[in-house]
Amino acid sequence: MNRDVIRLALLAVLATASFGAGAELPEKVEDGVMLHCYGWPFSAIEVNLDRIAAAGFNAIQVSPVQRIREPSAQERADCPATGPWWLLYQPVSFASVGNYKLGTEGQFRSLCEKAEANGIKIIVDVVLNHVADTGRPIKDDHELDPVLRDLNLYHDAVSIACMQDRRQLTQRMLGTLPDLKTQDQRVQDMHVQFLNHCIDLGADGFRFDAAKHIETDEGDDEDADWEGDYWRDVLGRLNHRDRLYLFGEVLQDTGDNRPVYESFYDITCHNYGGVLRQAIQSRDVGPLGGHRTALCGIRPERGLAYVENHDDYEHDHSRSMPYWDRKMAGAFLIARAGLVPRVLDRPEDDIWEDPDIMAVNHLRNAVTGTGEFLRFPSRYIAIVERGNRAVVIINLGDATDLDVETRLVDGTYANQASMACTLEVAGHRLKGRLPGGAVFASRLKTGTTTEFRAAYDTGWGHSLYIRGSEPPLSWSRGIQMQWTDGNVWLWRTESFATGTEIEFKVLIDDERWEIVDGQPTQNHTVTTGGTAQIHPVFP
Repeated sequence: MNRDVIRLALLAVLATASFGAGAELPEKVEDGVMLHCYGWPFSAIEVNLDRIAAAGFNAIQVSPVQRIREPSAQERADCPATGPWWLLYQPVSFASVGNYKLGTEGQFRSLCEKAEANGIKIIVDVVLNHVADTGRPIKDDHELDPVLRDLNLYHDAVSIACMQDRRQLTQRMLGTLPDLKTQDQRVQDMHVQFLNHCIDLGADGFRFDAAKHIETDEGDDEDADWEGDYWRDVLGRLNHRDRLYLFGEVLQDTGDNRPVYESFYDITCHNYGGVLRQAIQSRDVGPLGGHRTALCGIRPERGLAYVENHDDYEHDHSRSMPYWDRKMAGAFLIARAGLVPRVLDRPEDDIWEDPDIMAVNHLRNAVTGTGEFLRFPSRYIAIVERGNRAVVIINLGDATDLDVETRLVDGTYANQASMACTLEVAGHRLKGRLPGGAVFASRLKTGTTTEFRAAYDTGWGHSLYIRGSEPPLSWSRGIQMQWTDGNVWLWRTESFATGTEIEFKVLIDDERWEIVDGQPTQNHTVTTGGTAQIHPVFP
Protein backbone atom coordinates (compact mmCIF):
# COMPACT_ATOMS: atom_id res chain seq x y z
CA MET A 1 0.00 0.00 0.00
CA ASN A 2 1.54 3.33 -1.00
CA ARG A 3 2.04 6.30 1.32
CA ASP A 4 -0.91 8.30 -0.03
CA VAL A 5 -3.35 5.43 0.48
CA ILE A 6 -2.09 4.90 4.04
CA ARG A 7 -2.35 8.63 4.74
CA LEU A 8 -5.92 8.89 3.47
CA ALA A 9 -6.97 5.86 5.49
CA LEU A 10 -5.45 7.36 8.64
CA LEU A 11 -7.20 10.65 7.94
CA ALA A 12 -10.54 8.91 7.97
CA VAL A 13 -9.73 7.09 11.19
CA LEU A 14 -8.27 10.05 13.06
CA ALA A 15 -11.14 12.32 12.12
CA THR A 16 -13.63 10.13 13.95
CA ALA A 17 -11.68 8.04 16.43
CA SER A 18 -10.09 8.33 19.82
CA PHE A 19 -10.29 12.02 20.61
CA GLY A 20 -14.08 12.31 20.60
CA ALA A 21 -15.18 15.92 20.71
CA GLY A 22 -11.62 16.94 19.94
CA ALA A 23 -12.22 15.94 16.33
CA GLU A 24 -14.27 19.14 16.10
CA LEU A 25 -12.03 22.07 15.28
CA PRO A 26 -11.70 24.81 17.92
CA GLU A 27 -13.49 28.03 17.06
CA LYS A 28 -10.63 30.29 18.12
CA VAL A 29 -7.32 30.25 16.25
CA GLU A 30 -5.47 30.41 19.56
CA ASP A 31 -6.91 27.07 20.68
CA GLY A 32 -5.89 25.05 17.63
CA VAL A 33 -3.06 24.54 15.14
CA MET A 34 -2.21 26.70 12.12
CA LEU A 35 -0.99 25.32 8.79
CA HIS A 36 1.24 27.61 6.76
CA CYS A 37 0.26 26.87 3.14
CA TYR A 38 3.39 28.58 1.92
CA GLY A 39 3.11 29.54 -1.73
CA TRP A 40 -0.06 27.50 -2.29
CA PRO A 41 -2.46 28.98 -4.86
CA PHE A 42 -5.91 29.74 -3.45
CA SER A 43 -7.48 27.02 -5.60
CA ALA A 44 -5.04 24.38 -4.33
CA ILE A 45 -5.87 25.22 -0.73
CA GLU A 46 -9.59 25.11 -1.43
CA VAL A 47 -9.56 21.62 -2.93
CA ASN A 48 -7.61 20.35 0.09
CA LEU A 49 -9.74 21.94 2.83
CA ASP A 50 -11.44 18.66 3.78
CA ARG A 51 -8.07 16.98 4.24
CA ILE A 52 -6.67 19.94 6.19
CA ALA A 53 -9.67 19.92 8.53
CA ALA A 54 -9.45 16.15 8.96
CA ALA A 55 -5.78 16.55 9.88
CA GLY A 56 -6.85 18.77 12.78
CA PHE A 57 -5.84 22.25 11.59
CA ASN A 58 -8.28 25.04 12.43
CA ALA A 59 -6.37 27.86 10.70
CA ILE A 60 -4.44 28.40 7.49
CA GLN A 61 -1.88 31.11 6.80
CA VAL A 62 -1.86 32.07 3.13
CA SER A 63 1.02 33.88 1.45
CA PRO A 64 0.74 37.62 0.69
CA VAL A 65 -2.34 38.33 -1.41
CA GLN A 66 -1.35 41.77 -2.71
CA ARG A 67 -0.48 42.51 -6.33
CA ILE A 68 3.27 41.98 -6.65
CA ARG A 69 5.92 43.05 -9.13
CA GLU A 70 6.66 41.03 -12.23
CA PRO A 71 9.85 38.94 -12.34
CA SER A 72 12.75 40.25 -14.40
CA ALA A 73 13.97 38.29 -17.41
CA GLN A 74 16.78 36.81 -15.34
CA GLU A 75 14.46 35.93 -12.45
CA ARG A 76 12.06 34.26 -14.88
CA ALA A 77 14.94 32.30 -16.40
CA ASP A 78 16.09 31.18 -12.93
CA CYS A 79 12.54 30.24 -11.85
CA PRO A 80 10.56 29.61 -15.05
CA ALA A 81 7.14 29.16 -13.43
CA THR A 82 6.36 32.41 -11.60
CA GLY A 83 9.74 33.80 -10.55
CA PRO A 84 11.50 33.60 -7.15
CA TRP A 85 9.56 33.04 -3.93
CA TRP A 86 10.50 36.38 -2.45
CA LEU A 87 8.53 38.30 -5.06
CA LEU A 88 5.51 37.55 -2.86
CA TYR A 89 7.00 40.03 -0.39
CA GLN A 90 7.37 42.83 -2.96
CA PRO A 91 3.93 44.47 -3.32
CA VAL A 92 3.15 47.15 -5.87
CA SER A 93 -0.40 47.92 -4.74
CA PHE A 94 -2.70 48.16 -1.73
CA ALA A 95 -5.80 48.55 -3.87
CA SER A 96 -6.69 44.94 -4.71
CA VAL A 97 -6.42 41.30 -3.70
CA GLY A 98 -4.85 38.67 -5.94
CA ASN A 99 -1.59 38.11 -7.82
CA TYR A 100 -0.15 35.86 -10.52
CA LYS A 101 1.35 33.44 -8.00
CA LEU A 102 -1.72 32.77 -5.83
CA GLY A 103 -4.81 33.56 -7.88
CA THR A 104 -7.62 36.07 -8.24
CA GLU A 105 -9.73 37.99 -5.77
CA GLY A 106 -12.69 35.79 -6.67
CA GLN A 107 -10.67 32.66 -5.89
CA PHE A 108 -9.65 34.15 -2.55
CA ARG A 109 -13.27 34.91 -1.67
CA SER A 110 -14.27 31.37 -2.63
CA LEU A 111 -11.49 29.93 -0.47
CA CYS A 112 -12.64 31.96 2.54
CA GLU A 113 -16.24 30.84 2.09
CA LYS A 114 -15.32 27.16 1.80
CA ALA A 115 -12.88 27.42 4.70
CA GLU A 116 -15.57 28.88 6.94
CA ALA A 117 -17.85 25.96 6.08
CA ASN A 118 -15.04 23.61 7.17
CA GLY A 119 -14.43 25.43 10.46
CA ILE A 120 -11.07 26.80 9.27
CA LYS A 121 -9.88 30.40 9.68
CA ILE A 122 -7.91 32.12 6.91
CA ILE A 123 -4.98 34.23 8.11
CA VAL A 124 -3.48 36.53 5.48
CA ASP A 125 0.22 37.37 5.35
CA VAL A 126 0.40 41.11 4.59
CA VAL A 127 3.36 43.29 3.62
CA LEU A 128 2.81 46.85 4.86
CA ASN A 129 6.31 48.09 5.66
CA HIS A 130 7.58 48.56 2.13
CA VAL A 131 6.90 48.21 -1.58
CA ALA A 132 8.76 46.41 -4.34
CA ASP A 133 12.15 47.34 -5.69
CA THR A 134 11.71 47.24 -9.46
CA GLY A 135 15.01 48.93 -10.23
CA ARG A 136 13.24 52.06 -11.48
CA PRO A 137 12.80 55.44 -9.75
CA ILE A 138 9.59 55.47 -7.70
CA LYS A 139 8.10 58.47 -9.49
CA ASP A 140 8.57 56.77 -12.88
CA ASP A 141 7.71 53.20 -11.86
CA HIS A 142 4.82 52.04 -14.03
CA GLU A 143 4.38 48.85 -11.96
CA LEU A 144 3.53 50.79 -8.81
CA ASP A 145 -0.04 51.99 -8.39
CA PRO A 146 -0.11 55.70 -9.30
CA VAL A 147 -0.89 56.67 -5.70
CA LEU A 148 2.38 54.99 -4.61
CA ARG A 149 4.59 57.03 -6.96
CA ASP A 150 4.61 60.01 -4.59
CA LEU A 151 8.09 60.31 -3.03
CA ASN A 152 6.57 61.99 0.04
CA LEU A 153 5.11 58.62 1.07
CA TYR A 154 8.57 57.16 1.73
CA HIS A 155 11.40 57.46 4.21
CA ASP A 156 14.86 58.34 2.92
CA ALA A 157 16.33 55.90 0.41
CA VAL A 158 19.06 54.64 2.76
CA SER A 159 19.48 50.99 3.73
CA ILE A 160 19.61 49.73 7.31
CA ALA A 161 23.23 49.35 8.43
CA CYS A 162 22.56 48.30 12.05
CA MET A 163 19.58 46.14 12.94
CA GLN A 164 19.93 47.04 16.65
CA ASP A 165 19.39 50.75 16.03
CA ARG A 166 15.69 51.65 16.37
CA ARG A 167 15.93 54.72 14.17
CA GLN A 168 17.52 52.77 11.33
CA LEU A 169 15.32 49.75 11.93
CA THR A 170 12.11 51.73 11.47
CA GLN A 171 13.11 54.63 9.20
CA ARG A 172 15.42 53.03 6.65
CA MET A 173 15.07 50.44 3.90
CA LEU A 174 15.30 46.68 4.26
CA GLY A 175 17.94 46.14 1.63
CA THR A 176 16.76 48.14 -1.38
CA LEU A 177 13.00 47.94 -0.69
CA PRO A 178 11.45 51.45 -0.55
CA ASP A 179 10.36 52.02 3.04
CA LEU A 180 6.88 53.51 3.45
CA LYS A 181 6.51 56.54 5.72
CA THR A 182 4.07 54.78 8.01
CA GLN A 183 3.62 57.90 10.15
CA ASP A 184 1.83 59.49 7.17
CA GLN A 185 -1.96 59.45 7.46
CA ARG A 186 -2.30 58.71 3.74
CA VAL A 187 -0.30 55.50 4.13
CA GLN A 188 -2.33 54.48 7.16
CA ASP A 189 -5.61 55.13 5.34
CA MET A 190 -4.40 53.09 2.37
CA HIS A 191 -3.52 50.16 4.60
CA VAL A 192 -6.77 50.29 6.58
CA GLN A 193 -8.75 50.21 3.34
CA PHE A 194 -6.76 47.22 2.06
CA LEU A 195 -7.02 45.23 5.31
CA ASN A 196 -10.75 45.87 5.60
CA HIS A 197 -11.18 44.75 2.00
CA CYS A 198 -9.48 41.45 2.91
CA ILE A 199 -11.80 41.13 5.92
CA ASP A 200 -14.84 41.82 3.77
CA LEU A 201 -13.72 39.01 1.45
CA GLY A 202 -13.54 36.61 4.40
CA ALA A 203 -10.09 36.96 6.01
CA ASP A 204 -10.08 36.01 9.70
CA GLY A 205 -6.81 37.65 10.66
CA PHE A 206 -3.37 38.77 9.57
CA ARG A 207 0.33 38.10 9.89
CA PHE A 208 2.15 41.43 9.71
CA ASP A 209 5.41 40.94 7.83
CA ALA A 210 8.43 42.91 9.10
CA ALA A 211 6.26 44.33 11.90
CA LYS A 212 9.13 45.59 14.04
CA HIS A 213 10.26 47.80 11.15
CA ILE A 214 7.14 49.92 11.62
CA GLU A 215 7.60 52.39 14.48
CA THR A 216 5.39 52.72 17.55
CA ASP A 217 4.78 55.60 19.95
CA GLU A 218 5.76 53.76 23.14
CA GLY A 219 8.76 52.11 24.76
CA ASP A 220 11.98 52.77 22.83
CA ASP A 221 10.07 54.93 20.34
CA GLU A 222 8.27 57.18 22.81
CA ASP A 223 9.11 60.89 22.31
CA ALA A 224 11.66 59.99 19.62
CA ASP A 225 11.58 62.08 16.47
CA TRP A 226 10.51 58.99 14.52
CA GLU A 227 7.61 57.90 16.75
CA GLY A 228 4.25 57.24 15.12
CA ASP A 229 0.77 56.00 15.91
CA TYR A 230 0.58 53.58 12.97
CA TRP A 231 -0.39 50.44 14.91
CA ARG A 232 -2.79 52.21 17.22
CA ASP A 233 -4.55 53.91 14.32
CA VAL A 234 -4.61 51.06 11.80
CA LEU A 235 -5.62 48.30 14.20
CA GLY A 236 -8.22 50.54 15.80
CA ARG A 237 -10.02 50.93 12.48
CA LEU A 238 -10.19 47.27 11.44
CA ASN A 239 -13.65 45.82 10.89
CA HIS A 240 -14.67 43.08 13.34
CA ARG A 241 -11.40 43.54 15.25
CA ASP A 242 -12.64 41.42 18.16
CA ARG A 243 -12.97 38.37 15.92
CA LEU A 244 -9.60 38.63 14.18
CA TYR A 245 -6.43 36.76 15.06
CA LEU A 246 -3.43 39.06 14.61
CA PHE A 247 0.28 38.43 14.96
CA GLY A 248 3.41 40.25 13.90
CA GLU A 249 6.82 39.19 12.69
CA VAL A 250 8.99 40.63 15.45
CA LEU A 251 12.32 38.83 15.21
CA GLN A 252 13.98 39.01 18.62
CA ASP A 253 17.04 41.20 18.90
CA THR A 254 18.35 44.23 20.75
CA GLY A 255 16.14 47.18 19.94
CA ASP A 256 13.11 45.16 18.94
CA ASN A 257 10.82 47.10 21.36
CA ARG A 258 9.07 43.77 21.88
CA PRO A 259 6.82 44.55 24.87
CA VAL A 260 5.08 47.28 22.89
CA TYR A 261 4.33 45.01 19.94
CA GLU A 262 3.04 42.38 22.38
CA SER A 263 0.48 44.92 23.56
CA PHE A 264 -0.96 45.05 20.03
CA TYR A 265 -0.94 41.38 18.95
CA ASP A 266 0.83 38.02 19.32
CA ILE A 267 4.41 37.95 18.08
CA THR A 268 6.60 35.32 16.47
CA CYS A 269 8.72 33.15 18.79
CA HIS A 270 11.46 32.94 16.19
CA ASN A 271 14.40 32.32 18.51
CA TYR A 272 12.50 29.50 20.24
CA GLY A 273 12.25 27.73 16.89
CA GLY A 274 16.04 27.73 16.70
CA VAL A 275 16.33 26.37 20.25
CA LEU A 276 13.82 23.63 19.42
CA ARG A 277 15.62 22.62 16.21
CA GLN A 278 18.95 22.48 18.03
CA ALA A 279 17.55 20.36 20.87
CA ILE A 280 15.99 17.80 18.54
CA GLN A 281 18.94 17.56 16.16
CA SER A 282 21.46 17.23 18.99
CA ARG A 283 19.26 14.55 20.62
CA ASP A 284 19.18 16.47 23.89
CA VAL A 285 15.81 17.87 25.00
CA GLY A 286 17.24 19.18 28.28
CA PRO A 287 17.57 22.81 27.10
CA LEU A 288 13.83 22.88 26.39
CA GLY A 289 13.27 22.75 30.15
CA GLY A 290 14.52 26.32 30.38
CA HIS A 291 11.55 27.53 28.35
CA ARG A 292 8.63 26.36 30.46
CA THR A 293 7.13 29.77 31.21
CA ALA A 294 8.75 31.86 28.47
CA LEU A 295 9.80 31.07 24.91
CA CYS A 296 13.13 32.87 24.69
CA GLY A 297 11.57 35.69 26.71
CA ILE A 298 8.08 35.63 25.15
CA ARG A 299 5.10 34.56 27.23
CA PRO A 300 3.46 31.52 25.58
CA GLU A 301 0.05 33.17 25.63
CA ARG A 302 1.44 36.02 23.46
CA GLY A 303 3.45 33.86 21.11
CA LEU A 304 3.06 32.15 17.77
CA ALA A 305 5.70 29.43 17.55
CA TYR A 306 7.07 27.18 14.84
CA VAL A 307 9.87 24.72 14.19
CA GLU A 308 10.77 26.65 11.04
CA ASN A 309 9.30 29.46 8.98
CA HIS A 310 9.59 30.09 5.25
CA ASP A 311 12.67 32.28 5.72
CA ASP A 312 14.43 29.56 7.73
CA TYR A 313 13.69 27.15 4.91
CA GLU A 314 14.48 29.39 1.94
CA HIS A 315 17.67 30.80 3.49
CA ASP A 316 18.97 27.31 4.36
CA HIS A 317 18.79 27.76 8.13
CA SER A 318 16.54 24.71 8.45
CA ARG A 319 16.38 23.19 4.96
CA SER A 320 18.76 20.37 5.89
CA MET A 321 16.68 19.35 8.94
CA PRO A 322 15.37 15.83 8.20
CA TYR A 323 11.68 14.99 8.05
CA TRP A 324 11.76 12.84 11.21
CA ASP A 325 13.47 15.56 13.23
CA ARG A 326 10.91 18.15 12.11
CA LYS A 327 8.08 15.78 12.98
CA MET A 328 9.38 15.18 16.50
CA ALA A 329 9.95 18.89 17.08
CA GLY A 330 6.49 19.66 15.70
CA ALA A 331 4.78 17.08 17.92
CA PHE A 332 6.35 18.58 21.05
CA LEU A 333 5.49 22.13 20.00
CA ILE A 334 1.85 21.37 19.11
CA ALA A 335 1.33 19.60 22.43
CA ARG A 336 2.23 22.70 24.45
CA ALA A 337 -0.43 24.91 26.03
CA GLY A 338 -0.81 28.66 25.63
CA LEU A 339 1.15 29.31 22.46
CA VAL A 340 -0.22 29.13 18.90
CA PRO A 341 1.69 26.43 16.98
CA ARG A 342 2.20 26.76 13.22
CA VAL A 343 3.35 24.01 10.84
CA LEU A 344 5.16 24.93 7.62
CA ASP A 345 4.25 22.94 4.53
CA ARG A 346 7.45 22.52 2.54
CA PRO A 347 7.26 22.07 -1.24
CA GLU A 348 8.93 18.66 -1.07
CA ASP A 349 6.79 16.92 1.57
CA ASP A 350 3.43 17.05 3.33
CA ILE A 351 4.44 16.75 6.96
CA TRP A 352 1.08 18.24 7.93
CA GLU A 353 -0.55 14.92 7.00
CA ASP A 354 1.90 12.78 8.97
CA PRO A 355 -0.20 10.53 11.24
CA ASP A 356 1.84 11.52 14.30
CA ILE A 357 1.31 15.24 13.67
CA MET A 358 -2.38 14.60 13.07
CA ALA A 359 -2.70 12.63 16.30
CA VAL A 360 -1.16 15.44 18.37
CA ASN A 361 -3.32 18.01 16.56
CA HIS A 362 -6.47 16.14 17.54
CA LEU A 363 -5.33 15.70 21.12
CA ARG A 364 -4.57 19.42 21.40
CA ASN A 365 -8.01 20.26 20.00
CA ALA A 366 -9.64 17.92 22.51
CA VAL A 367 -8.00 19.46 25.59
CA THR A 368 -8.58 23.14 24.87
CA GLY A 369 -8.33 25.18 28.06
CA THR A 370 -6.18 22.75 30.05
CA GLY A 371 -2.76 23.65 31.42
CA GLU A 372 0.52 21.86 30.88
CA PHE A 373 3.25 20.22 32.91
CA LEU A 374 6.59 19.44 31.26
CA ARG A 375 8.94 16.61 32.19
CA PHE A 376 12.32 15.65 30.77
CA PRO A 377 13.24 12.30 32.37
CA SER A 378 16.25 11.84 30.06
CA ARG A 379 18.02 13.71 27.31
CA TYR A 380 15.98 11.76 24.75
CA ILE A 381 12.48 12.02 26.22
CA ALA A 382 10.18 15.01 26.56
CA ILE A 383 6.74 14.69 28.17
CA VAL A 384 3.91 17.21 27.92
CA GLU A 385 1.03 16.49 30.29
CA ARG A 386 -2.15 18.40 29.41
CA GLY A 387 -4.44 18.60 32.42
CA ASN A 388 -4.62 15.27 34.23
CA ARG A 389 -6.02 13.07 31.45
CA ALA A 390 -3.87 13.70 28.35
CA VAL A 391 -0.19 13.31 27.51
CA VAL A 392 2.20 13.64 24.57
CA ILE A 393 5.66 12.08 24.67
CA ILE A 394 8.48 12.24 22.14
CA ASN A 395 11.31 9.71 22.38
CA LEU A 396 14.42 10.61 20.38
CA GLY A 397 16.27 7.50 21.55
CA ASP A 398 15.86 3.74 21.58
CA ALA A 399 13.00 1.80 23.11
CA THR A 400 12.99 2.13 26.89
CA ASP A 401 11.06 1.13 29.99
CA LEU A 402 9.42 4.30 31.23
CA ASP A 403 8.73 4.80 34.94
CA VAL A 404 8.23 8.45 35.86
CA GLU A 405 6.19 10.58 38.24
CA THR A 406 3.01 12.01 36.77
CA ARG A 407 -0.03 14.13 37.53
CA LEU A 408 -2.22 11.97 35.29
CA VAL A 409 -5.16 10.10 36.76
CA ASP A 410 -4.95 6.32 37.00
CA GLY A 411 -5.82 4.35 33.90
CA THR A 412 -4.64 2.78 30.68
CA TYR A 413 -3.33 5.20 28.04
CA ALA A 414 -3.28 3.79 24.50
CA ASN A 415 -1.19 5.55 21.87
CA GLN A 416 -3.24 7.21 19.12
CA ALA A 417 -0.17 8.06 17.05
CA SER A 418 1.43 5.67 14.57
CA MET A 419 3.34 3.25 16.84
CA ALA A 420 1.41 0.69 18.90
CA CYS A 421 2.03 1.33 22.59
CA THR A 422 0.08 1.30 25.86
CA LEU A 423 1.21 2.95 29.08
CA GLU A 424 -0.31 2.58 32.53
CA VAL A 425 -0.77 5.13 35.28
CA ALA A 426 -1.18 4.00 38.87
CA GLY A 427 -0.32 5.80 42.07
CA HIS A 428 1.07 8.86 40.25
CA ARG A 429 3.54 6.75 38.23
CA LEU A 430 3.51 6.52 34.43
CA LYS A 431 4.94 3.18 33.33
CA GLY A 432 5.38 1.04 30.25
CA ARG A 433 7.55 0.15 27.29
CA LEU A 434 8.04 3.24 25.12
CA PRO A 435 9.10 2.47 21.52
CA GLY A 436 12.21 4.10 20.14
CA GLY A 437 11.80 7.10 17.88
CA ALA A 438 8.13 7.32 18.78
CA VAL A 439 5.50 9.98 19.25
CA PHE A 440 3.01 8.98 21.96
CA ALA A 441 -0.30 10.84 22.16
CA SER A 442 -3.11 9.67 24.41
CA ARG A 443 -6.07 10.99 26.32
CA LEU A 444 -7.87 8.97 28.98
CA LYS A 445 -11.58 8.99 28.40
CA THR A 446 -14.35 7.88 30.64
CA GLY A 447 -15.88 5.84 27.86
CA THR A 448 -19.13 7.63 28.67
CA THR A 449 -20.49 10.31 26.37
CA THR A 450 -22.18 13.37 27.82
CA GLU A 451 -24.38 15.15 25.32
CA PHE A 452 -25.66 18.73 25.26
CA ARG A 453 -28.54 19.72 22.95
CA ALA A 454 -29.90 23.25 22.69
CA ALA A 455 -32.93 23.95 20.49
CA TYR A 456 -32.73 27.53 19.29
CA ASP A 457 -32.85 29.40 15.97
CA THR A 458 -29.89 31.80 16.13
CA GLY A 459 -30.53 33.25 12.70
CA TRP A 460 -28.13 33.23 9.77
CA GLY A 461 -24.47 33.85 10.57
CA HIS A 462 -24.73 33.21 14.32
CA SER A 463 -23.79 30.22 16.47
CA LEU A 464 -24.37 28.85 19.95
CA TYR A 465 -21.44 28.34 22.29
CA ILE A 466 -21.31 26.41 25.54
CA ARG A 467 -19.46 27.32 28.74
CA GLY A 468 -19.34 25.37 31.94
CA SER A 469 -17.72 24.25 35.15
CA GLU A 470 -15.62 21.23 34.10
CA PRO A 471 -12.73 21.02 31.57
CA PRO A 472 -12.69 21.17 28.61
CA LEU A 473 -15.51 23.63 29.36
CA SER A 474 -14.73 26.83 31.23
CA TRP A 475 -16.61 29.95 32.31
CA SER A 476 -14.11 32.27 30.58
CA ARG A 477 -14.30 31.01 26.99
CA GLY A 478 -16.94 29.06 25.09
CA ILE A 479 -16.78 26.08 22.73
CA GLN A 480 -18.80 26.35 19.53
CA MET A 481 -21.66 23.86 19.29
CA GLN A 482 -22.56 22.06 16.07
CA TRP A 483 -25.75 22.96 14.21
CA THR A 484 -28.01 20.01 13.37
CA ASP A 485 -31.40 19.65 11.70
CA GLY A 486 -34.30 21.40 13.37
CA ASN A 487 -32.06 24.19 14.69
CA VAL A 488 -30.76 21.92 17.44
CA TRP A 489 -27.19 22.77 18.48
CA LEU A 490 -25.10 19.82 19.65
CA TRP A 491 -21.91 19.32 21.64
CA ARG A 492 -20.74 16.04 23.12
CA THR A 493 -17.66 14.88 24.99
CA GLU A 494 -16.15 11.89 26.77
CA SER A 495 -13.83 14.01 28.91
CA PHE A 496 -15.81 14.13 32.17
CA ALA A 497 -15.01 11.71 34.97
CA THR A 498 -17.72 9.30 36.04
CA GLY A 499 -20.19 10.83 38.50
CA THR A 500 -19.24 14.44 37.77
CA GLU A 501 -22.00 17.04 37.87
CA ILE A 502 -21.46 19.68 35.22
CA GLU A 503 -22.97 23.16 35.37
CA PHE A 504 -23.31 24.94 32.04
CA LYS A 505 -24.90 27.69 29.99
CA VAL A 506 -25.08 28.52 26.29
CA LEU A 507 -24.35 31.86 24.61
CA ILE A 508 -25.02 33.39 21.22
CA ASP A 509 -21.67 33.96 19.45
CA ASP A 510 -19.96 33.41 22.83
CA GLU A 511 -21.14 36.88 23.88
CA ARG A 512 -24.83 36.90 24.81
CA TRP A 513 -25.69 34.73 27.83
CA GLU A 514 -28.94 32.84 28.20
CA ILE A 515 -31.13 33.27 31.28
CA VAL A 516 -32.04 30.03 33.03
CA ASP A 517 -35.44 29.86 34.76
CA GLY A 518 -35.62 33.64 34.74
CA GLN A 519 -32.47 33.96 36.88
CA PRO A 520 -29.25 35.38 35.35
CA THR A 521 -27.13 33.53 37.95
CA GLN A 522 -28.83 30.15 37.48
CA ASN A 523 -27.11 27.36 35.51
CA HIS A 524 -28.19 24.09 33.89
CA THR A 525 -26.77 20.86 35.30
CA VAL A 526 -26.12 17.40 33.88
CA THR A 527 -24.23 14.36 35.18
CA THR A 528 -21.58 12.48 33.19
CA GLY A 529 -23.20 10.14 30.71
CA GLY A 530 -26.44 12.12 30.59
CA THR A 531 -28.06 14.13 27.84
CA ALA A 532 -29.03 17.73 28.54
CA GLN A 533 -31.84 18.98 26.31
CA ILE A 534 -32.61 22.67 26.73
CA HIS A 535 -34.60 25.45 25.05
CA PRO A 536 -32.52 28.51 25.95
CA VAL A 537 -34.06 31.92 26.52
CA PHE A 538 -32.06 35.08 25.80
CA PRO A 539 -32.78 38.60 27.04
